[in-house]
Amino acid sequence: MSQPLQATIQSKAKTVIHWLGFDKSESIAGYLFSAPSAILILIFVVVPMVAGMVLGFYQWDAFGKPVSNGLNNFRQLWTDPVFLAALKNTFYFACVSTPISIVLGLCLAIAINEPWVKGKGFFTTVHFIPVIMSMVAVALIWRWIYDNEYGLLNSVLQMLGLPKQLWLQNPRWVIPALMLVDIWKTVGYIMVIYLAALQDVPRHLVESAELDGAGWIQKNRHIVIPWLAPATLFVTVVSFINSFQVFDLVYIFMGERGPDKNSIVMVFDIYLTAFRSYQLGYASAQAFVLFLIILAFSVGLLKVLAGDKV
Repeated sequence: MSQPLQATIQSKAKTVIHWLGFDKSESIAGYLFSAPSAILILIFVVVPMVAGMVLGFYQWDAFGKPVSNGLNNFRQLWTDPVFLAALKNTFYFACVSTPISIVLGLCLAIAINEPWVKGKGFFTTVHFIPVIMSMVAVALIWRWIYDNEYGLLNSVLQMLGLPKQLWLQNPRWVIPALMLVDIWKTVGYIMVIYLAALQDVPRHLVESAELDGAGWIQKNRHIVIPWLAPATLFVTVVSFINSFQVFDLVYIFMGERGPDKNSIVMVFDIYLTAFRSYQLGYASAQAFVLFLIILAFSVGLLKVLAGDKV
């Protein structure tokens, strides 16, 4: 190897090492400390995710040898009535429950943050309790509330002279019933995020607005809420992602009989396809489409809400 070429290679290598930070002992220590977590993420997240994407192009029942299926799994999705129903229900669930949760969480945070409100810690704790509860416990409680014969909700309707409702069997009410539980459980988390963000709102701006005669609505609309834009961006993206992945709530509500076309959601459909029908290739194709939908929604929300900052 010629001297100029060797010198060029050494120079490029030093540049790469410097860029990676390996020429600094502190950076080496940082890489060493983060290596175990990075390896675990690689093994249990990245590798299964890539394997699942690849499996979507195969037909496999978990026992025999995978057979290449090309794009047939993805073509089948758009003619599968169960998948299309799950897709519709998931969009309905996410696009209705998420905005309601965010608005309620914001309103609760603003109300609790008012200087004249007493017992802020008490109200914050009460609204946050559903967040830390297990979804299994939450679903079992609400399953009793929705019970056709002895449920609390139907008892209240009877007291008001209204007819009982089949909350989890009526196609009209099943998804709204699921939404109500999801909102009840998640609104406290959103409220806490907004409460933390409200502490960073400059007090002098609020006081100046009050001195200029701004009312409560004007003050929050023109100063407080715009200042909470980063928090709104965060809770919106996270809430949409979680809503698209709803599963345990539907599983516990519907039981072993499984959901029908009026209550099935995408993750539950993937579960049934993979572990009841053993069509792992087709289930992987469904999961890949769900991943693309979540990715598209997340990027779209970031573009819309963050604008030029993304």
